[in-house]
Amino acid sequence: MKIQILALTAALASHAADINPKVFRMIGPNAMLVTGINVERHHQSQLSQLFPGIADNAPQSIWIENRDSTKLQILIGPQRTAPEASERPLTLDPSTRIQFFGQGWSEETEKRHDTALAEAARQFESPDAPPTALAARAQQLSGIYDDWFIIERPLEFIAGSRNAPSSVPLKYRDDLAKTIEELSGGIRYGSNDEVKVEAVMRTSDDAKALAALVRWVPGLIQLMAGEALPLLVDLAEDLTVTTDGRRVTLSCHFPEDKVAELNTKLKALRQPDPELVR
Repeated sequence: MKIQILALTAALASHAADINPKVFRMIGPNAMLVTGINVERHHQSQLSQLFPGIADNAPQSIWIENRDSTKLQILIGPQRTAPEASERPLTLDPSTRIQFFGQGWSEETEKRHDTALAEAARQFESPDAPPTALAARAQQLSGIYDDWFIIERPLEFIAGSRNAPSSVPLKYRDDLAKTIEELSGGIRYGSNDEVKVEAVMRTSDDAKALAALVRWVPGLIQLMAGEALPLLVDLAEDLTVTTDGRRVTLSCHFPEDKVAELNTKLKALRQPDPELVR
């Protein structure tokens, strides 16, 4: 058992060492959502065929969304594709570039993003910059998972993106938005793709209530989602939901061989009927 623990610790340390710790300095106090992906590991997985669309312009990427709506992408590793003219990446060192991402640019939003890029570059080179709590958590997740995310107050984030202005008080929405303080998780690829999602709730009673609801999520997905996701949910093994104080954890894994079989089945279903083609 001790040898297994040492081997796992070494593997996680090696995984975390892929990203320069200076990168996480760019996750400032204004950040609310951070996602990361090991593009190479993602494309090696059978799950990538179910969720395509990940750009292969760098071995790893991190996306930061700030409370002022500025959005930054950190590209880690050698550049593989030429950037779009609108992206204007800023090179920080031979293996680290940052750029803004999104749509609907105006002169005002470009100025805000240029300011955010300059501040991120300053933080990258600032050895005395203390890491924010979100940055420390993001660094921890990047050392465990290949694809990962963390978001503070996710329901407030969703409320702010809806048609009803978040500045307008709506008592039921606002009370619900405060219940989840942090949501995080990730996927670690292998012969079994390990998935874990954790929510930190406002109270332990809120955690118990969420855990009761989460147990119904697989069935709800299969009722409401499209073609591939309900079939994938059926492949989940060792699906568990646990609570520990204010924390709720959902975990499961997907055998790669079974996901491969699902991909083959879906490809066959998507092939046009020869009789109809004639």
